Amino acid sequence: IDPLVGKAQSAPASTTLMKFVPSPNTDGPRQETKGVVIHITGSGKSNSLEQEYRATVGYFGQKGTASAHAVIGPSETTMMVPDDEVAWHAREHNDTHLGIEIAMPKSGGVFTEYQYRTVAQLVRQWSDKYGFTVEHVTSTAQPGLIGHQESEQGKREGKQDPGPSFDWEKVVAMAK
Repeated sequence: IDPLVGKAQSAPASTTLMKFVPSPNTDGPRQETKGVVIHITGSGKSNSLEQEYRATVGYFGQKGTASAHAVIGPSETTMMVPDDEVAWHAREHNDTHLGIEIAMPKSGGVFTEYQYRTVAQLVRQWSDKYGFTVEHVTSTAQPGLIGHQESEQGKREGKQDPGPSFDWEKVVAMAK
């Protein structure tokens, strides 16, 4: 069974292909939205971006694992948790931050233009919807975009994503 079969979701005003496949891993409505935590999948088990993307969507679809609002593959995106709900991606920051998982088998990989464009598109949409600033920050106490490795939880747990090859200036410029 293909884990990506799901009902189509209206895509934002671009050519980004998005699907909605609901994850059971949510804690219901989020009361406050300060920004977005950017992750890479980083399983280290896949040989391609597409394989990593499909495996992540399948994993997030299993009850009791993890989740993110969006999983961005090499050429399509799966929305897994509704924007207004809490996804399971960054422990204590789940209640205040949306989560994006970018398919990347291991740290240091090359992000695609599609992935950058889609991250920027989602950030712009969510910034308009929730009112946080489109800027790269280094603490979840500040509103904006933060890498998992920069969050307090990420530092504590030794997270390394999205890593040094992620171009924050590019995403911010594209999202503004």
